[in-house]
Amino acid sequence: MAALPPIPHKQKPINHLPAMKNLNALKTRCLKKEARKLFARLNTSVLAATQTCSEPNIHQMRVAVKKWRALLAFTAFAQHNAKQKKFAKPYRKIFSISGNIRDAQVHALFLQEHHLADQLQPYLQHLKEEEENSKRQLNAAYKTLKNKISAKRRVKQLNTLLSRVTAAEVSAYTNSCIEKAKQYIVGSYTNEEQLHQLRKLLKQWQYNAILLQNCGFDQTGGNKLLDFLVPFNELLGKWQDTTVAIDYLNELQSGQQLAINPKTMVKLRNEIATAKATFQRNIMAGLLDLSILLAQIE
Repeated sequence: MAALPPIPHKQKPINHLPAMKNLNALKTRCLKKEARKLFARLNTSVLAATQTCSEPNIHQMRVAVKKWRALLAFTAFAQHNAKQKKFAKPYRKIFSISGNIRDAQVHALFLQEHHLADQLQPYLQHLKEEEENSKRQLNAAYKTLKNKISAKRRVKQLNTLLSRVTAAEVSAYTNSCIEKAKQYIVGSYTNEEQLHQLRKLLKQWQYNAILLQNCGFDQTGGNKLLDFLVPFNELLGKWQDTTVAIDYLNELQSGQQLAINPKTMVKLRNEIATAKATFQRNIMAGLLDLSILLAQIE
């Protein structure tokens, strides 16, 4: 008698949900770890900036604040604007004052290497006085900041929010950045304020994209997006520096008030305006490339 065939066992369907949960837990754990690092760097850089007020330290502190604010913006988006204002407020004044210092320092460094530097000494002294005044304000603001910050509690609150971040929210954040960027691009061709808003959005997006990528979150665009954002944001930063320089010159009623030949001031302004126009032409070409890239990854 032939052997009966074995009775097939009914296989249970494979449940991938626990593995997906574990993977997401690893990603959010990475996010929380990176958030702690960001917060530590932020407070270290704020201390260094207020102690020395050197151009490199002021710059590093402003980068640290921007990265922290970028993370808060992403977290707030994922949690329907939860806690964003509360977390960001203590650093708002520090960031604003340090911006005045940074602008004066960048402008002064540019002028010191300019071929008209010898004729611009009164203007350089004026910038130095503005910088020193802002430094005093920064030190006063930092003393107030120290009394308001509870680092451990602040990071704990943020970690609670980061624990809830999912891949779907990362995707929604990326799509939101794409839509906002497309709107700003349209206005940027004719409106400098729209270009300024685009610059801030792209910088925030760059910081968050790098952080999320490092923690294993898949993002629309991936490396292709970052390869574009990093150099384009540098170009936008150079354009912003020339814009600030022209604003400084416009604030002065006349070169005679600073014992400078008005013709020298006009020549300086025209040179900076020419540099700005060059950056702006390159940016306009880049906006077309950005539009094409966003259409591809959307």
